[in-house]
Amino acid sequence: MLAWNVTAIAFVVMVGGIGELAVGQLDGAMDAITGNGSAIRHQMQADQAHDALRAAARAAYPAFMERFHVLEKSMETLSGRIEAGSDDTRAAGGHAARLALQ
Repeated sequence: MLAWNVTAIAFVVMVGGIGELAVGQLDGAMDAITGNGSAIRHQMQADQAHDALRAAARAAYPAFMERFHVLEKSMETLSGRIEAGSDDTRAAGGHAARLALQ
Protein backbone atom coordinates (compact mmCIF):
# COMPACT_ATOMS: atom_id res chain seq x y z
CA MET A 1 0.00 0.00 0.00
CA LEU A 2 2.87 2.37 0.76
CA ALA A 3 4.33 1.66 -2.68
CA TRP A 4 1.04 2.61 -4.33
CA ASN A 5 0.91 5.90 -2.38
CA VAL A 6 4.50 6.75 -3.30
CA THR A 7 3.78 5.91 -6.96
CA ALA A 8 0.65 8.12 -6.94
CA ILE A 9 2.52 11.03 -5.34
CA ALA A 10 5.37 10.63 -7.86
CA PHE A 11 2.82 10.67 -10.71
CA VAL A 12 1.14 13.84 -9.35
CA VAL A 13 4.53 15.55 -8.95
CA MET A 14 5.48 14.55 -12.51
CA VAL A 15 2.20 15.90 -13.95
CA GLY A 16 2.62 19.13 -11.95
CA GLY A 17 6.18 19.55 -13.25
CA ILE A 18 5.06 18.99 -16.84
CA GLY A 19 2.27 21.54 -16.30
CA GLU A 20 4.77 24.11 -14.99
CA LEU A 21 6.99 23.61 -18.06
CA ALA A 22 4.00 23.97 -20.36
CA VAL A 23 2.87 27.18 -18.63
CA GLY A 24 6.39 28.63 -18.98
CA GLN A 25 6.48 27.81 -22.69
CA LEU A 26 3.00 29.24 -23.25
CA ASP A 27 3.99 32.42 -21.45
CA GLY A 28 6.98 32.82 -23.77
CA ALA A 29 4.77 32.16 -26.80
CA MET A 30 2.25 34.77 -25.65
CA ASP A 31 5.04 37.35 -25.27
CA ALA A 32 6.21 36.56 -28.81
CA ILE A 33 2.66 36.92 -30.14
CA THR A 34 2.30 40.29 -28.41
CA GLY A 35 5.59 41.48 -29.92
CA ASN A 36 4.58 40.30 -33.38
CA GLY A 37 1.21 42.01 -33.08
CA SER A 38 2.92 45.27 -32.20
CA ALA A 39 5.28 44.94 -35.17
CA ILE A 40 2.35 44.25 -37.51
CA ARG A 41 0.45 47.28 -36.15
CA HIS A 42 3.47 49.54 -36.73
CA GLN A 43 3.90 48.13 -40.24
CA MET A 44 0.24 48.84 -41.03
CA GLN A 45 0.57 52.43 -39.75
CA ALA A 46 3.67 52.96 -41.90
CA ASP A 47 1.87 51.49 -44.91
CA GLN A 48 -1.10 53.83 -44.38
CA ALA A 49 1.22 56.84 -44.11
CA HIS A 50 3.00 55.76 -47.30
CA ASP A 51 -0.34 55.39 -49.13
CA ALA A 52 -1.43 58.85 -47.97
CA LEU A 53 1.83 60.40 -49.13
CA ARG A 54 1.60 58.67 -52.50
CA ALA A 55 -2.01 59.86 -52.93
CA ALA A 56 -0.99 63.44 -52.12
CA ALA A 57 1.86 63.29 -54.62
CA ARG A 58 -0.42 61.88 -57.32
CA ALA A 59 -2.99 64.61 -56.65
CA ALA A 60 -0.35 67.34 -56.92
CA TYR A 61 1.27 65.97 -60.09
CA PRO A 62 -1.19 67.45 -62.66
CA ALA A 63 -0.85 70.97 -61.20
CA PHE A 64 2.92 70.58 -61.18
CA MET A 65 2.97 69.50 -64.82
CA GLU A 66 0.69 72.40 -65.81
CA ARG A 67 3.07 74.90 -64.19
CA PHE A 68 6.03 73.11 -65.72
CA HIS A 69 4.57 73.43 -69.23
CA VAL A 70 3.79 77.13 -68.68
CA LEU A 71 7.37 77.69 -67.54
CA GLU A 72 8.71 75.65 -70.44
CA LYS A 73 6.74 77.74 -72.96
CA SER A 74 7.88 80.93 -71.27
CA MET A 75 11.50 79.80 -71.45
CA GLU A 76 11.09 78.96 -75.14
CA THR A 77 9.70 82.46 -75.71
CA LEU A 78 12.60 83.95 -73.80
CA SER A 79 15.10 81.89 -75.79
CA GLY A 80 13.50 83.06 -79.03
CA ARG A 81 13.76 86.69 -77.97
CA ILE A 82 17.37 86.28 -76.91
CA GLU A 83 18.23 84.66 -80.23
CA ALA A 84 16.39 87.42 -82.10
CA GLY A 85 18.32 90.03 -80.13
CA SER A 86 15.23 91.67 -78.77
CA ASP A 87 15.57 94.73 -76.52
CA ASP A 88 12.82 93.27 -74.37
CA THR A 89 15.03 90.49 -72.96
CA ARG A 90 14.86 91.73 -69.37
CA ALA A 91 11.11 92.13 -69.48
CA ALA A 92 10.71 88.61 -70.83
CA GLY A 93 12.98 87.24 -68.14
CA GLY A 94 10.96 88.97 -65.47
CA HIS A 95 7.78 87.55 -66.96
CA ALA A 96 9.23 84.02 -66.89
CA ALA A 97 10.27 84.48 -63.28
CA ARG A 98 6.79 85.69 -62.32
CA LEU A 99 5.20 82.68 -64.00
CA ALA A 100 7.54 80.30 -62.23
CA LEU A 101 6.75 81.81 -58.83
CA GLN A 102 2.95 81.74 -59.22
